[in-house]
Amino acid sequence: MSSLANRQQAAEIERRRAGRMLVEIPVGLRTVSGVRDCKIANISDAGAKLELDDPPPMGVTGWLVMGEDEVYCTVVWTNETACGVEFEFVLRPGMMARLAGERAKEVGPAADRGNIQMGRKRSALVSR
Repeated sequence: MSSLANRQQAAEIERRRAGRMLVEIPVGLRTVSGVRDCKIANISDAGAKLELDDPPPMGVTGWLVMGEDEVYCTVVWTNETACGVEFEFVLRPGMMARLAGERAKEVGPAADRGNIQMGRKRSALVSR
């Protein structure tokens, strides 16, 4: 099974509050330590999952550079190969669809942080 198919299956299990799209879009994350090349794995109008080597720690703020568009964001979670960012403002209408283009697949709402139990790994919840 491809990584996109695995992410799609996992996304369908999660509880989300806003629609998101699975994509593979190269972008840059500009922080005070420089610009990191990364790839958006999924995006909603409120945030995105970024895949990159050596992700920044939780709480770091910066700009997600997507072509000519830049969105201010905060890293809200991180692991060894990815991080989640929350946008300061909701994306403009149509911006998410324009960025995702034909490569996107919509999979359900984005995670509601109120539904995530602290101290439990999500992988344990999905593997059942």
